Order: sequence, then C-alpha cells, then structure tokens
Amino acid sequence: MSTASTELAQPPKESVKETLISILIAFVLAFVFRSFVVEAFIIPTGSMAPTLLGEHMRFANGETGANWTVGPWNYDGRTRTPLSVQGVTDPVVVHDPISGEAISRTVVPLRSGDRILVEKFLYGVREPQRFDVVVFKNPSDPTQNYIKRLIGLPSEEIALVDGDVFTRKVDKAEPAPGDGNRWMTAGWQIARKDSRVMKSVWQEVFDAAKTPLSFGQPAATSFKFPWVGASATPNVWSVSDGVSLPRGQIVCKTDKRAALSWNNQQSFFSSLSQGGREFDRTVSDRYAYNDLSPRAVAQMNIFPVSDVRVSAGVKPELASLAYRVVLQARGHIFIAEVAGGKATLKMRPIEPVDGPFTTLATGDATLPAGRVTAVEFWHNDQSLRLLIGGREVAAGTYDWTPEQRIAFSTGRTLTELMDKQRIVGGNILADPTLYRPAQLRIELEGSPASLFGLKLDRDLHYQPAIYPMGSGDFGGQPAVATNPDTTIRLEHDQFFVCGDNSPQSMDSRLWNRPDPWIEDLMLSRGMKNTIGVVSRDLMLGRAFHVYFPSMLQGGIVPVPDVGRMRFIQ
Repeated sequence: MSTASTELAQPPKESVKETLISILIAFVLAFVFRSFVVEAFIIPTGSMAPTLLGEHMRFANGETGANWTVGPWNYDGRTRTPLSVQGVTDPVVVHDPISGEAISRTVVPLRSGDRILVEKFLYGVREPQRFDVVVFKNPSDPTQNYIKRLIGLPSEEIALVDGDVFTRKVDKAEPAPGDGNRWMTAGWQIARKDSRVMKSVWQEVFDAAKTPLSFGQPAATSFKFPWVGASATPNVWSVSDGVSLPRGQIVCKTDKRAALSWNNQQSFFSSLSQGGREFDRTVSDRYAYNDLSPRAVAQMNIFPVSDVRVSAGVKPELASLAYRVVLQARGHIFIAEVAGGKATLKMRPIEPVDGPFTTLATGDATLPAGRVTAVEFWHNDQSLRLLIGGREVAAGTYDWTPEQRIAFSTGRTLTELMDKQRIVGGNILADPTLYRPAQLRIELEGSPASLFGLKLDRDLHYQPAIYPMGSGDFGGQPAVATNPDTTIRLEHDQFFVCGDNSPQSMDSRLWNRPDPWIEDLMLSRGMKNTIGVVSRDLMLGRAFHVYFPSMLQGGIVPVPDVGRMRFIQ
C-alpha cells in the first residue's frame, strides 16, 4: 500500500478551534431546540391527577389487585413542601378505591412528579384546541409553570354547569356578562370531548375483576358487592367468590327479565375513628388521589356525577339475549339496548312514567351465543354511545341549555335558585346536595348469560366553588364561570383552563388578580378582563408525552415507572 493511500484512509485531524466551533454549534442547536421545539417539564402538584401525577405516594392491595396513588399528607412546616418520607410521626391511612378497606402505612417514600415533553412550536402553526393539556406561565406568579386542560377559547363565554363545559360565541357588540342571567341567553352549546380524549379521562369507580380474593369466604372482610341482583325469580344471580366462579364473573341463570342494580346507598367505607368521612357508593367526583389527611378531606366537597361508562364482557347462552343498560339521571331515563340484531339508544323524562321514548340512534349489533363480546355504554357531555367489540355501533346526542341542565339536574329552576342566592349569598350551585345522584341498572332477558369484568367509570366533573374568605376582593363570591353571576367572556388571545383533579385544582375558576406585570401586559393589549384567564403571551405549548414517569425521590438509581410512559390526550 502506498503512502498516499494510507494518508487518505486516516481521518482528518481537527484543530482545537474546530472542536470548539462544533461544541458551540451543538450548544446553540440544543438551546434553539429547547426554546422553540420541545422542552421537558416536571409536574409539581396533583391538580391533573391521576391523568398526570405530581409528587405522590403509591399504594397496592393484594386482596383486590388495586394499585393507586395518593397525594402527600405531610409537609415541611416552614417551606410547605412535601416531605420525602411520609407517615414518619403518624401513620398514613388510605382506602382501597375498590373495596374501601383501610390501609395503614408508616415511612412511605414520596415519588416525584411525572416528567413530560411539551411541543412549544405547535401553537405557532395551529390554534390551541379545546381539551388540549397545556403548559403556561402562572398569571399570578410568572416564575412558575402550570399545567392544566384547556377548556375555553378566545371570544367565548364559558359556563361550568353540573360538571360539564358550556360555551357561547359572542361578539363585541353584546353587553358584558353580569347584565341579567347570562345562562338564559340564546346560543349556548355543550362542549363535547371526542372519544380519544374520553378514553384518557375516564375515572375508575368499580371493577368487578378486582373483587377481593377473600370475598364470599369465611374470613372475608366487610366488603359488600355493590351490584345487587333483583328478579321476580329468587336466586338467579351468582357473583364470583373466586371459588365456585372465576374472579370477576357474574352469572344470570334465568331467561326471564332480571336486573342488576348499582347500590347507591351501600356503605363504602367509614374512617370516622380517624377523623375522616363516611362515603356511600354514590357515583361522585371522589378521587382516590385525594384520600388525604382527615383535616384535608373534611374541607372537600363531593358532587354526584351522571356522566358514566358501563362496560362488560357479555356471554349469552342463546342468541336471543336482550342486554340493556338503564341510567336514571337528570330527571330522565337513558337506555342502551342490544336485542334482535339491533342496537338502540333512547331517552325519556321520568315523569310521566308511561311517557314515550325518543330514539337518539340505532345500529346493527349482535351478541353471539357462547362467545364473550365486549359491550360499552357511554353517557357523557349530553351524548350517548354504544360500542360492541370496541366498535361504535350507535351514537346520539341531546342538547340542553345551561338553564335546562340545571332544572333537570336539580329539579329546581335556575330563576328560583338565583333568587335564593341573592338572599343567602355565596354560590347556590356549589351545594352538592342540590344535585340528583345517578341510578344505574343492567337488565338481561331472553337467555341465561354471564358478565365478565363488569366495570363502572365516570367522567371528569368541573366543580362549582366559592372563593375562600381572605381571597382579596373575591372572598365569598362564586368561582369564575360556575355561576351565572360570574360568567366569563374570553377576549382575543385569552384562554380558560381547569385541572382534571377539579376538587384539588387552583385554576381559572379561583385565581385572584394576576401579577401586576402580567395585568399591565394584558391591559396594554386592549384586554379589559384579566381575572381567571391565560393570555396567549403566557402559553408555552401542548404537553404530548410522559417520557419519564414518577420515580422514588432520593433513590440512588432513578428508576421510572416505565409502564406509564405514554402520549398525553
């Protein structure tokens, strides 16, 4: 081999100058990428739990297989930051979200918040979309980054009614909110979440597959199965005890009509001896994440929720089975039915009892004999869906205004309630006892059948609230957008955000005046309203991926919960 060929085969030598230039270019590219393309953030608090987790504890119960998270109990008295180890002085007492069993633990390690990736360039090429999960600068303290779900867009009026989002497009010529009852104005529409978002925000209420292992055995705990069988023929329902039937299986032995009802009045758990609260099985916006210290729990409101999903694997012995899910909510009866090769969604008012049904949607659907078929009934955002084998076979909607929604949910007119509010003050709509709890049952007819993995979930529920006393100029007033008197109108380049963990989220509903610098910035841009809004200048981008889920704090080796790596919806 010649000398020339040997020289050509060797890599060229780089000078110190060239190396420094390469490092500088890499640094600049990394800086540009972080500033304008994608940036990593860590979730600090539980306002988006359990969708996204801030600092938390994790618990598991071998009896049910439940694995759940709870927010911090113990804080540093000086800095108000959570302690890295919880339950050192007194035990942490939480409850299994399925069985209600009390779990007492000491020396519980605290896990850090989820680490997420945020698309910072996206809103430069398209407008923010409703129900995006967004990161932005806290209007009250722009040195902090907040993460919430975007529910209100520019040039809209926003109303949070019975947990759902209503919007109304407005123009500058209309009188400002506060002139009369804004919820009675024409043009209101409910904002519906698409199926992609819904699948990510359903909150588990009960899963029959997590029935305690000892259920039905002599040494069983006090757990009571919350679905109760009823039939003209006795003893037609058998619920799995893990011995005679596989775990999570429910058997109906008759071809006559038989119902399985959700027992709202059944005691869920009682921890009064520890200063906690007693709960029944009413479908509500209670979060396992918020099973905090008794003092913290006592300060929370729990609201009934009527937006639910009922899912099960259905195995008929004969193809003649008729399967129905019946939901009684908001003064109406909603039915999803599969029978005779047809799927039907329908509704009617409860009164009169013999009133006609309105059919919202139909489709083709069968439940083959001897085979397990997944059936899901969704009721959310004033819409109904029926899915068979993971495929949507029927979908329909009903459209009520905020005024109608309040009347149907409470049994009282909005005018009547607002007249009372003007006498007693506060936020009349922030009383959980005002709302009618949902009632649920499953009906089978035409064939014996088995149900597998019967599961009940509920939707997000944006609570009405009251500004706490001491909140500056707003103490004692209704939270923004949760009452006709505080209806908010978003101006150009303004957004409204709420946390998925509504009972424990400081968001657009309850913000006080923004930082003076932020307020001056909005005023300089011609904005008149600066309370409860995020201006476009504060928007950093859309959260799109959990790339490093929560890990133990203070660990020698950072081990993420890799099973929770996922895209954010």
